[in-house]
Amino acid sequence: MLELLYVRDVEELRSERTQVLGLYDQFYGEKCGIGVVLRPSEGEGSTVPYEAKKYRPLYLPDGLSMDVSVGEYATEPRFIFLGFLVGRENVACKKHRIAGHEVDSISGYRIHTTRDSLSGTAEIVRQGAGIRFVKSRYNLIEVEFDGGVQGAERCFYPEIPLILRW
Repeated sequence: MLELLYVRDVEELRSERTQVLGLYDQFYGEKCGIGVVLRPSEGEGSTVPYEAKKYRPLYLPDGLSMDVSVGEYATEPRFIFLGFLVGRENVACKKHRIAGHEVDSISGYRIHTTRDSLSGTAEIVRQGAGIRFVKSRYNLIEVEFDGGVQGAERCFYPEIPLILRW
């Protein structure tokens, strides 16, 4: 699943409640503007695999929170772990449509980062989630559907740091 965040109220990004997310610095500073939300795979525990701070948005029920990575955000994404989604079925539709073409599933993610080497957190994510990281001049994310068999792509950069391939 791919989610994009639209900022309606810049002051809300600066609020004490959302400060742990670091969204203001990511979107309006010289930081990497990418965030990656992770959840445990079937059979994995619900313990966050990296150093993190707790964030509990108002819409989450009592007792549930998100674990937001602590670390390097100038050149790497912010990682958010939703440990409470253990064992949940993927409710996404089986077929998706991109530019009039049906695609079955997301087959890969590649994150472009300006870092020479991965942080400890990014290395944990690379090993556990199978996300590929590549050194690049820009911070952006590529999402590939169905192994890219149709040979098509859509680049949204620089407006959105995103490339879709199908």
